[in-house]
Amino acid sequence: MDELVGFILIVLLLVLMLGVTTFVAHVQPVKVLVAAAARNCARAGVETLAAGRGLLQAEQTGVETALAGMGGGIDPEGLAVRAYAADVWGRGRVFVCETGYSVDVSSVPLVGWFYPRDAVRLRARVALRIEPYKARWGR
Repeated sequence: MDELVGFILIVLLLVLMLGVTTFVAHVQPVKVLVAAAARNCARAGVETLAAGRGLLQAEQTGVETALAGMGGGIDPEGLAVRAYAADVWGRGRVFVCETGYSVDVSSVPLVGWFYPRDAVRLRARVALRIEPYKARWGR
């Protein structure tokens, strides 16, 4: 009887370890990708002095980074990219990019106990200063 209890405990521990490993392997690449998209978004936004062009350029770069990184494994409809200037757009001001994505984890065993909606929401936020000394061409 003692051997059966020990065997059951070992099997449960192995199933738990397999579930955690599968969960990390499923979520971690997307987590890195969401952070990279936020960083590239912010970097693209601070490289221009034009508010309208900077916001559009930043958001496009964030989406393109996420789509290129997973090789089609990320749904563009589920990706949220938000770029904005913290106060007023201008040299030396703070520019912020936020990205988010929900990873479907319904196929990972035992995750439903911790994530009842079968999705893990990943978010990243990067704030950089708009280039203060960028040259103004044509003047």
